[in-house]
Amino acid sequence: MSLKLFLQWLSKILREKFLTWNLFNSRSTDQLIIRHEILRTRLYIVLVIISLIILTTYSSISARIEKKTVPSPNQSMYKNLQKKYSDSLQCSCSKISIPYGQFVETVPSFHQVCSSEFISQLWIDFVFRVNLIYTLPIDVRTSLSAMWQLMKGFCESAMDTTTDTLDDFHNSLMVSSILLTKESLEVKVQAALDFLRYMASSNFRQSITIVHELSQANQLMSGLLTNYIGQIDQSGHTYGGGTFDLISIDSNLYKLKHSTGICSCKSNRSCPIPGNIYSKKIFEKFDIYDLNVLEPEKTLSGIIIDCIPLQMTFSSSLECFYNQSCLNILFSSYENQLNISILDQSIPSRFNSTTKIEYLINELFIEEIFKEINYTKYYYQCLPDICNYIYVHRFNWIYTLTNLFSLFGGITAVLHSITPLLLRLGLVLKKKLFCKRSEQIIQNQEKRIQVRLKELLLKIKNKIINFNAYTKYSRQAVRVYEGVLATRLYILLLFITICIIITFSQLSNQIINERIIHPSEDEYRNLEEKSLLKLSSTLSCPCTQISVPYEDFIELDVKYHQICSSDFIQPWWYQLFLFATFYHTQDFLSIASSYFQTLATFCKVANLTIQESMERLLTTNFVNTQLLSKNQFDLQINTSINTFIQLTRIEFLYRMSLTKALIDSNQYLSSLKRSTHLSELFSGLSVFVFENFNPVVFPIYSEDEKGQNCYCVLDSTCTIDNCIVSGGSRRCFSWTLEGIHGGCSVMDSVLKSSIICWFKSECLHELQDLINRTNTFIAVSATPLNSTLSSRYSPDTSMETIFNELMIEEWNYSYSFHKFYQKCNPSFCLLTYEKKTDLIYMITMIISLIGGINIILRLISPFIIQIVLKLIYILKHKRRSPISIVQNINHENPSIYNRVLHLKNVLINKCSILNIFDSESDDIQTIRRERISTRIYLLVLLISVCIISIYTIFSTRITNIYISNPSEEEFNNLLMANNKTLTCPCSKIAIEYKYFIEFDPIFHDICSNDSISIRRWSQYLFGNIKLYEYHQRDIRVRGGSYFTFLMTLCTISQTIINNAIDQFLNETFISTKIMLKSDFDIQIDNIILQFQQMTLAKFARSVKLQRDIINGNAFVSSYSLNWGYRKGPTDSFNAIVTVPSYTKNGCSCGRRSDCIDSGGIHTNFDNYPQFTIPGWNVGCSVVETLLRSSLECFYDSTCVERLLMIARKTLPRHISQVDVSTINSTTTSRFETNTIVQNMADELFVEKWNAKNFYSSFYNECAPIYCSYVIEKDDYLIYTISKLLGLYGGLTIILRFTIPLIIRMIFKIRNYCRTNTITPAR
Repeated sequence: MSLKLFLQWLSKILREKFLTWNLFNSRSTDQLIIRHEILRTRLYIVLVIISLIILTTYSSISARIEKKTVPSPNQSMYKNLQKKYSDSLQCSCSKISIPYGQFVETVPSFHQVCSSEFISQLWIDFVFRVNLIYTLPIDVRTSLSAMWQLMKGFCESAMDTTTDTLDDFHNSLMVSSILLTKESLEVKVQAALDFLRYMASSNFRQSITIVHELSQANQLMSGLLTNYIGQIDQSGHTYGGGTFDLISIDSNLYKLKHSTGICSCKSNRSCPIPGNIYSKKIFEKFDIYDLNVLEPEKTLSGIIIDCIPLQMTFSSSLECFYNQSCLNILFSSYENQLNISILDQSIPSRFNSTTKIEYLINELFIEEIFKEINYTKYYYQCLPDICNYIYVHRFNWIYTLTNLFSLFGGITAVLHSITPLLLRLGLVLKKKLFCKRSEQIIQNQEKRIQVRLKELLLKIKNKIINFNAYTKYSRQAVRVYEGVLATRLYILLLFITICIIITFSQLSNQIINERIIHPSEDEYRNLEEKSLLKLSSTLSCPCTQISVPYEDFIELDVKYHQICSSDFIQPWWYQLFLFATFYHTQDFLSIASSYFQTLATFCKVANLTIQESMERLLTTNFVNTQLLSKNQFDLQINTSINTFIQLTRIEFLYRMSLTKALIDSNQYLSSLKRSTHLSELFSGLSVFVFENFNPVVFPIYSEDEKGQNCYCVLDSTCTIDNCIVSGGSRRCFSWTLEGIHGGCSVMDSVLKSSIICWFKSECLHELQDLINRTNTFIAVSATPLNSTLSSRYSPDTSMETIFNELMIEEWNYSYSFHKFYQKCNPSFCLLTYEKKTDLIYMITMIISLIGGINIILRLISPFIIQIVLKLIYILKHKRRSPISIVQNINHENPSIYNRVLHLKNVLINKCSILNIFDSESDDIQTIRRERISTRIYLLVLLISVCIISIYTIFSTRITNIYISNPSEEEFNNLLMANNKTLTCPCSKIAIEYKYFIEFDPIFHDICSNDSISIRRWSQYLFGNIKLYEYHQRDIRVRGGSYFTFLMTLCTISQTIINNAIDQFLNETFISTKIMLKSDFDIQIDNIILQFQQMTLAKFARSVKLQRDIINGNAFVSSYSLNWGYRKGPTDSFNAIVTVPSYTKNGCSCGRRSDCIDSGGIHTNFDNYPQFTIPGWNVGCSVVETLLRSSLECFYDSTCVERLLMIARKTLPRHISQVDVSTINSTTTSRFETNTIVQNMADELFVEKWNAKNFYSSFYNECAPIYCSYVIEKDDYLIYTISKLLGLYGGLTIILRFTIPLIIRMIFKIRNYCRTNTITPAR
């Protein structure tokens, strides 16, 4: 058959099929009904085609936003996705907190000065020239060595600080729930690095500032005589058979070039002048330097001289040290020469040669921090478990076909239902418009309502009785009867099932899940209110940004005490009290200027500390995976802020107390004469032999009203409200102003006093009266403090109380839940709660279950009826004759072979006549076609089922198992069985350490059990307080200060440890999921070790920096350990000059601070040792002496007995008995007895930290929401059957529709070919 004929035949078949196609066939013989059914079919087909065209067009041209998910992508896949979908790609990290050190390497580069020869000891020794008889204090050579000693210390501390900061950076966590791009990662790393660098620099500056401010407030004298100088009044007083002259300590005064104004180191604190070299020998007056008179020989560019070396260092630049000509000028003033390389101008630097050294120090001398970010390491640390991206596209044929197939069933079902109605409506309208009313209609309208209702009920009754959902079109009465019975059973079972569903629904609670995508804040509040009203409700809103800086939703400010904004801390005010006549008074005027300067210092340092702490807090991240409720948010933020306030206060007091302890313990000479006093110059005493006449330093003690003595060198908390005694002379004070008290230093005086006087005008009038008594005309014009202002302090509150609260009146802070909500930006909110089932829920449940129930009942009902009818039939014919029964039995019990053969024949016959497409037609061809369709249908169905089964069985049989809110025991059981795939996300990912870590530190015995023994040693060694009777290396007298400092060091160490532990325990441990106990122990142990190392390093660095600053400023020890005052008998000028101390090996304390000599018992002023204490090394200060010594002698009873014996024997006055004992050496210690104190102090005297972690507490705080693990299903048979049952419905519908149609077309084609066979002509 040609193609043309085939197409003609096919078109004819299709046309005929379309004309006769009836999808609504009711098998009626009425031609009108058949015509209506054909019209319905045509209308139905037209509507389906129109719907499909509209759906196809819309699906093709509409822009579709599609979200794609890529599970566990590797880095290569991520790069490709990033290139294509960079705008929307987002990958969730499986590990949200990653130490920077896992993927970042850093290498700092410092300014070349820190690696130059200028900070070498060779250079420091070379430029040291302190011969104040022939060199002026303002000569650059006097202070240059001290400046470079400070530079060396600053460089070392800056590099150590930077190293510690980078270690801290490497150990700190980068918190991010999403994978960052390479560019974003670089920005985040740089920001974190910059912040830590800024905080390190700020801490560094603050430590320097505190030392400087307290040194200035206490008016400590430098051995370089650049700020204060001693003057002899040559009054010739007699004492003990000798004569002595009074010594006054006066501030240096400077007159700048082309100026008549005077600058005082006491009042102005800083008097910068050019770094000049002078050659003129100065006689008589040392304390006034008029630059209009003094002509320098040479000037060194960039160098500035100031009151103390620290100020000189800050004000100067390195300009001269880049210039060989400038250095040559300096070298020309020295007898010896030194070959040293200048700084290289060609080396790239972000600092200029003229940059002030202060700026270099503030920047920690850092040129650059080179960083290398390994993105691959970061990627595999983050290890994204899923990536999502969104893209927009059109004309996707797969999407269009999917939509068509998914909606086709619904469209056809709807149109199949409404098409008959539409056609009927159309016919009715047509009849009404174009036809007259028929007589029947008129008659029907005239019928009575009762008759019509009766006919309707009768019709409904007949319908119900004869309702047949199975075989209503069968021509066999038996089959129709069975169909009616099966229908009634089906309806009955369906009704019973629905009743059971309704009853079960009523008895059970309904779980409601309300989910809102990207909810607004109002929507969230509504959900929160609803959750409060519901029982057993949970509200979960995961944040898209889990790490939010506090500054994004917190505003923080402070209101200081009004003293910090008053006239009393202004320079113009405290400079009013600088007249020399004031310092010889025995009242408040003697300390007035320093008192108000100290108040200003308190305010300044408090402000620096607070600003730094607020910066640190506001840049700290608040970590939370879930949006907190408003109440939880308020509680947590208030707790965090209160903790911050407490820790800020602790940090402030720690820094101030450490600096004060170092200064007080070193017992430096001060112009205020409160602790020690440079008082008298002896001559002609027969008891002693002097090589030179020496100024004598006396310890000062106070007497209270009861005559009790208190020595400031042993107890810095002494109160001086009455008299002080020094060298036999007594001075009594009259603190006539209300609230003013005296102390061992100006700082102590301020702390012991209150500010009640400055609230009262009457008190200011009393101050004016004190001034007038000195015949000085100064008007007291300060405005009193306002007592009407609201304050948490009463006017008579001690300044120590206000100081301990950082001079703060109140903390002003506010936080915004609205801003936090915007930053959290929850991706969705899910509210889950239980409620009793309602009508809608029951209807929904019935509808959701009725489909499956309907299929099952429709299948089993006919079989049940057939079985029941068969049983009835058997029961009816049960009463047969026994013979007949026996015959039947004999006939029905053939051999096994015959049974099998019979069964086989029955099955073959059944299969051959099986017809599931039975139309009950009598046409043989139709029956044959239906049976062939049945066989092909069963074959295809069997093949499909086999394919699905094989695919299901051999495909992955992995499934996730979830356990909600598992207990720790359940978790451990799961862990033992499924340790590889088990994961349990925490409901709280940021957990404070205090919930699962405890510390119980044990300190060295000298800081605990032996503290009483140490105090007794201090009191005993202090002895008869006559310093001048003992050599500087003698432990007597000075030993009291050594052991007092040891007790202070113990107290500070314990405070630091306790504060550090409190601060650490308030920090958070971040973990997104519960950890294995072994992993938890390892990680927590590492964290605790890092905390311990950082705490110890911070203390050691802080102490070293402050020691370097104090030593570099060359403050004079009252014990003549580093500098001594000397005046030869032939010297005719009144100034007392200083000379540095030297050790036996020639080490000068003026050049370095680590000089040491063996200490012990010496013969009076002779350098001959009577007894050398093992391990005891006398250094350049009290602090250096103790830190560089060991306590091994004080563990040994033999050594202690010998020390006491020789002490009493050498000087009979030292015979007082005291109950002193050795340090307990039986206690096990990790420190050897010969360990120097500095090594123990660097460990904060801690024997054991005794840190314990509690995994159960961590588990309870983590409170995993659920645990999930992956298993390989062993119930694959059930899984396969469930899959088959799920797919069976759709598969059978498709096959039952397509196979008969295909077979019919095949038969049509075959018949057509047979009837149109061309017969050749004969």
